[in-house]
Amino acid sequence: MGLGKSTTSAHLFVTLKVLLTCAILSSSLREPELVLPTIISGLQVYFDRSLGANLLYRFERPQYAEIRKQYVTGPKVQVGQEKDMSAIYGAEHLLRMLGMILSA
Repeated sequence: MGLGKSTTSAHLFVTLKVLLTCAILSSSLREPELVLPTIISGLQVYFDRSLGANLLYRFERPQYAEIRKQYVTGPKVQVGQEKDMSAIYGAEHLLRMLGMILSA
């Protein structure tokens, strides 16, 4: 367990207890056949959950509501036959999400 210091927004130092260092993380990530599917799955879940609230422009939200009604919540949708939004929306919205993640 290493001890380090990090600066806050007020430029004051805070002591950090580091249980998982970058070196430990990078050594555990050397198995891409395990890591890559996990990352992709996480991005898909994030996309599906954040699309309506964070990724769409205001003028796109009525269309989103209709699509959800048609594929997720509507009376003609059978249980177990719902579609994830990531199976409907395209690369434009995925890139929008990645841009938001990278700018945060």
